[in-house]
Parts: sequence; structure tokens; C-alpha cells
Amino acid sequence: MTGISSIGCLYVKVGGAVDASIRFPNISFSFSRGLGLFSYQEPLRKGLSCVYYSPDQIAFLDGAFRAARVFGHIANFFTGSAALMLLAIGCIDFSDVAVNAIGLMLLVGALFSLLTFTLFASKICDFDCDFSSGAGLALAAALSGSATAFLVFKIPPVPSTNSLA
Repeated sequence: MTGISSIGCLYVKVGGAVDASIRFPNISFSFSRGLGLFSYQEPLRKGLSCVYYSPDQIAFLDGAFRAARVFGHIANFFTGSAALMLLAIGCIDFSDVAVNAIGLMLLVGALFSLLTFTLFASKICDFDCDFSSGAGLALAAALSGSATAFLVFKIPPVPSTNSLA
């Protein structure tokens, strides 16, 4: 879930002052756009169309936004690595230390998934940022990662011998 939340362009919905509202007598248009950690919603295209930030746009982003992007990468690394190890745990005997390390990696991934919320402290959210589906997925990823970590910590130790006798 961490990867889905950080890759999509609907982490937050930004409207109002970023995409200026145009007001005519008795008619008002309000434009809003979805922003993600790595892409944004292009409002001039039909449907949901995510466009990756250009290097010029990334250079324009403030420190909080860039930090959220880095936290998203770190969360994806730790959670993804732990998920691959959990897939392998059924075929390979891991030591107790390795199993606990997998649980710790899941907790670190959950923590960094929560740290992606520093995006809300960026200047882009000074005007009007709304919690969107990507932020909800980041929260769900943190909760499910933490729950999985606690279950991994409960995995019983591997017996020293594999004999059935």
C-alpha cells in the first residue's frame, strides 16, 4: 500500500489559491488538482491523468515536500524488502534474529509512511489542501505494516533440528 499511496497523484487535493478560481457574476469556477509525492494531476486532460514532476518543478519544491518524497522512497524500500522476505520465509529457514529484523523493517517502513505527511507542512498546502485517497492509503499502509510487524514478532522460533523422529 505504501507504494500505491506514494506513486499516485491523489495524495492531497489542492485547490483555491494554487489554481486560481475564476469568478463571473452568478458563475464561479473552482479548479483543484490532485498532487502526489512524485506526480500531479493534469487538470487540462480528460479523466485522471498523472504527470511526473519535471526536474524544474522538483527544484521549485520546498524542503517539506522534498522530505516527504524521500520518506516515501525509504518507506517503499523497507516495506518492500520486508514483504519479499516474508514471501521467502515459507521456503527458507530464517534465524530468530532475521525474523525480528523483518519485523523491525516493517515498523521502520510504517514510520516513514507516516512521515510522508510532512507534505501537509509544505508551502503548497498553505492555501487549501485536502486529505485525499493517497494519504488515506499511506495511513492504511502504516497501520497494516505495524500490525504485520507485531505478528512477525510473534512467529515462534525455529526448532534447532528438522527431524520428524
